[in-house]
Amino acid sequence: MRKFTTALLTGASLLLFTACGSSGGSGGGSTTKTMVPITEENADTVISSTVQSISGIMEVGDITQSNDSSNIVKATTHLSKLGNIASANMEPGTLAESGTEQCSDGGSVSYNGNETSGGTVTFSQCEEYGTTINGTMTISINGAETTTIMTNFSVKTSYAEVYYSNATMDLNTNTYDMSVTATGYTIEDGDRYDFENYSLTKSGNSYTFSGLIKTDCMGGWVEIKTNKALVMTEYSCPTAGEIVSVGNNSELKMVFNADMSVDISVNGNLYNTYSDCEELPESVCD
Repeated sequence: MRKFTTALLTGASLLLFTACGSSGGSGGGSTTKTMVPITEENADTVISSTVQSISGIMEVGDITQSNDSSNIVKATTHLSKLGNIASANMEPGTLAESGTEQCSDGGSVSYNGNETSGGTVTFSQCEEYGTTINGTMTISINGAETTTIMTNFSVKTSYAEVYYSNATMDLNTNTYDMSVTATGYTIEDGDRYDFENYSLTKSGNSYTFSGLIKTDCMGGWVEIKTNKALVMTEYSCPTAGEIVSVGNNSELKMVFNADMSVDISVNGNLYNTYSDCEELPESVCD
């Protein structure tokens, strides 16, 4: 699954920086969730949903990065300003202390901040180049440590949407180690997946993931846990690590091996072995 490698590489190469009713675990929300019974019949869906959750949490980084890179927000002028704040590498005078600007196709963006301590940017139905942005992002900078908080933040195009009711990213701009926690959903080509208190941590070449996810086709929630941190080098599949998707009295385990192969087991029984992560089931709902 190319999305898997791409998602992890997003974290590895960031310039700055997208559930419980039974024994399946519990999340930060107070609402009881219907957990999915995991079987061999729905194993491919659970695998692809788990991998998609990694892409979803990485989109937090994609949105804040936006230094003319290709991502869902297409690096609009205003998001480039925000990316400059967050990178803590602004040239003096790059961003005014405060102001409000009209977006090219409607709506506005207001900002208040500086290159030393950070600031706040608020998008109000800001439309540019086929993209609509709403919500608030607050950046706090303390030397190499940067914290980004998104509140009711959404980015929408004709084919995709990302929404975070809340999301927080802590990033070290020297080492690019980071942690991200988010609640929200993504929609792409009509497929929706929700996540709650979903967390990513990155330290060097090691990654951990945890939280609750749901897709329409899965029919309920599973809880993602990292038993052993995923380890990968640039432009490769993981060479170590173990992720478990926990459902209703059931689980699916993904074990990443030194030769880049991936062993999948369902409820303790070997389900399949893939030669590498690129071979994992591709689509969440197919």
